[in-house]
Amino acid sequence: MDRPTSNTNLHRKHAILALLILSSLNLINQIDRRALVTIFPLLKLEWGLSDAQLGLAVSLFTVGRTLITLPAGWLADRKGVLKILQPMVFLWSLFTIASAWAGNFLTFLALRLGVGLMDGANGPLDLAYLGKVSPHKKRGIFLAIYSIALYIGSGLGIIYAGAVGENFGWRWVFIIPGILGLIATGALFLLPGKSRHEKKEPKESSEKNHLSELTFLMRKPLPGVFIGGSLGVFASTALVSWLPTYLTRQYDLTLTRAGLITGGMIILASIFGTLLGGFLSDHFSVTIKNFRYRIAFVGLLAAMVFGFIGLLSTEIEISIGFFFLASISFTLPVSPLLVLVQEAVSKDRLATTQAAFGLTTQILGAAPATGLVGILSDQIGLQQALLFPFLAVGIGGIIILLTSAGTSHPAIKL
Repeated sequence: MDRPTSNTNLHRKHAILALLILSSLNLINQIDRRALVTIFPLLKLEWGLSDAQLGLAVSLFTVGRTLITLPAGWLADRKGVLKILQPMVFLWSLFTIASAWAGNFLTFLALRLGVGLMDGANGPLDLAYLGKVSPHKKRGIFLAIYSIALYIGSGLGIIYAGAVGENFGWRWVFIIPGILGLIATGALFLLPGKSRHEKKEPKESSEKNHLSELTFLMRKPLPGVFIGGSLGVFASTALVSWLPTYLTRQYDLTLTRAGLITGGMIILASIFGTLLGGFLSDHFSVTIKNFRYRIAFVGLLAAMVFGFIGLLSTEIEISIGFFFLASISFTLPVSPLLVLVQEAVSKDRLATTQAAFGLTTQILGAAPATGLVGILSDQIGLQQALLFPFLAVGIGGIIILLTSAGTSHPAIKL
């Protein structure tokens, strides 16, 4: 009896170590992403950029992520997650540091494209690895904790970039995340290359996992979950990207104060919303039919309502309060949707499926969000432009609800 117990404890330690390392990597990635949008005013001042050009810098980064996400996931299912993730994190770190030495906007765009290309594997491959090593009954909490790192990184990135950018210049903003990325690369070598689940996968299952077999991604509930989740990402990305700028323009706040407010709001809201979503997902999905779909629907619909009120308010306290409620609502569906995706496929297809989910959220969500709002802002003003993403998130909630119709359980037998 000692040996099974010892093996169980070892697997648990590996799972916790993986959660710590991959969550830290997620945190670093998000600090870099949100740092960029926070220093928009500084880039605008240095190179005389329009809002559309500023949005292009973020969108081009996201295009890079989009191009590499699915190939990286496919390779990870065939070669192993860590064999793909380790070199990409190393190159991501180098491109991030190099961004600090860009001499003009075109060079900066090229380097951000490189950062995006190397960043594309991080989220999907992290989630695939955690899906294989995390305890089944605690998967929702594991994925929730990982996702919290995403939002905490977003908040810290805004606070960090606002303070460092104003006091030391925008170029210093990219150096520290790059150095931390190099440290994270070394930490990845502490993880075992094969989980116990990977060893048990049938050989014939892996042999079928090639590009011509990707039609399984079109089976219910994946398309509906992908699209509904993408519209949520579209709205949340637009809000996080433009809220510091919105606060500086609408209420004459300094960049540092706007960054502190936005960052603090994101951190607190994401911790509460994501953990609550993961807890409810693990505890009630067994007894309540389609509970994960329902909680996702409620969260996305509430985000639309709260977002509209926050934008239409003329008082800064009321506006921030409703943006805070919208941020909680954005994060409530995160863990339930991730678990739905992972339970829909076999373990040897996790990386490909997570990559496809990430690819969809990039194309329909993160990639166009910042740039599209920037284009609309140049035409109709930032306040009116931000109404569009909140309408989109409500539509995403409806799609999630419709996807649950006729779905009696979250898993698909392949």
